[in-house]
Amino acid sequence: MSMDTSVDFLWDAVPGAAFYQVEIYDAQNILAYTLSTTTNSYHLLPGYLKKGALYRYRIITFREFKDQGVDNQSIIPGDLSAMIPFMTAGWTPVPGDVSGDGAIGLEDVMISLQILSGKPGYVPLGADINGDGKIGMPEAIYDLQKVAGLR
Repeated sequence: MSMDTSVDFLWDAVPGAAFYQVEIYDAQNILAYTLSTTTNSYHLLPGYLKKGALYRYRIITFREFKDQGVDNQSIIPGDLSAMIPFMTAGWTPVPGDVSGDGAIGLEDVMISLQILSGKPGYVPLGADINGDGKIGMPEAIYDLQKVAGLR
């Protein structure tokens, strides 16, 4: 990744794929950009994404071109919570910011507790507050204290 907002995507080619669609979502899971390509790579030029921001993406593979609203597709990853995270240049992690939106709130507490209960999901680099390499009860307590104004 360069020092601007351009991004290079490269993935394994899928045999029989007619084309791919790349969907890029912001930290709030709002679709920020979508693109289609017939190759297994794409260079997104600067200016489409915000500098210093966290995004997630997924690749959708189509076996045939859409015709009359019918298509055969497979989505990797299929679940929005399992999308692949990336940051544009200048992004600074916030300790405890499990949601990756740049702030600490109740959403971070909920995500920490969901991860603790076994629900899979991504975690932004820098969200771990105690250096154990995982998200769990310490992050949930820290975030709850931040929300309550105790930290």
